[in-house]
Amino acid sequence: MVDLVTLPAMPMNWNVMKQLPVQGLDGNVTNRYVPGQIIDWLDCDGPTGLFRWTVRFQNGHEAQFELGEIAELLESSANLGLNITGKIF
Repeated sequence: MVDLVTLPAMPMNWNVMKQLPVQGLDGNVTNRYVPGQIIDWLDCDGPTGLFRWTVRFQNGHEAQFELGEIAELLESSANLGLNITGKIF
């Protein structure tokens, strides 16, 4: 996580995969995995002085993630087998 603080542009255009719970036709809840890409960051936003990175997902949704959240998202995406630094879009 230290690299993300000292080099906040490092993960630009990196890929992530977000797990979203969805209800299937049978009423059971299952997981949907939506790919996204880190598109920008906010420099030490707010009184807490935290960086936030914006991810644009392929379904059109955008979300912002603080340092710990983006690090966890990158790690879980890599653990799923996603090439987080390569081109998928």
